[in-house]
Amino acid sequence: MESLSNQKDVKSIPFTIHWPFILRLYIEKCYEDICESDIPHKYVKEKYYDKDAEEMVEYTYDFIEGTRNQLQAKCDVYPLHNVIKLYQNKTDEVLMNEFEKYMCELYPDAENITVEIEDIRNFARYVYDKYKLTEGYAEARLENMLRLHTMYVFDRHSKTFEFVEMGGHFVTIHKLAAKYLLKNVENLKDFEKSSLECNHVPESLYPIATENIIMKGNYNCKESYHFEGKG
Repeated sequence: MESLSNQKDVKSIPFTIHWPFILRLYIEKCYEDICESDIPHKYVKEKYYDKDAEEMVEYTYDFIEGTRNQLQAKCDVYPLHNVIKLYQNKTDEVLMNEFEKYMCELYPDAENITVEIEDIRNFARYVYDKYKLTEGYAEARLENMLRLHTMYVFDRHSKTFEFVEMGGHFVTIHKLAAKYLLKNVENLKDFEKSSLECNHVPESLYPIATENIIMKGNYNCKESYHFEGKG
């Protein structure tokens, strides 16, 4: 029997690597890995007796679902998904130029660089670390914090976000408002300045005290936490 290698009509099959596809694939996989490693979960198995079925039923739930630590981890991680879209929209040429520059900086003295799988994994992680330094990431992270967390005070002027316990809104608002007013209000009277330095907002400054304050989780009436003049 004649082997296939000796037949004249056998065609060669070129195996080539489309690097942009591989890079984008690893960037997507890296996001999955970050979600798995950075968002904490604690799965617990429980049982209960189903009267209708007359049998014990086992189910699994996340013991730390909705906790502050888990919510904050989601706020930190979810904005990173935008990296996938950014690199999908880059042209192959731009993506390859970025990867080549990354590799050359990684191996500055090498004449010929052999790309290993670990280099691609590290490049994928690098693009996420680089994105974390952008204003877009910071804005998306803050947007998630304001949306997902349930009890906080946020000062839009200084972009200060503070978690509070039940009943702690008013003290925190005073502190943030006093800091803002001390820095931004001119011609303060002596008693106003003294009050603000003690984290207390005097009544004369009530109308402008909470212009930059956002809060969530105050279960008392509105007037319990807002200064007069904040309608």
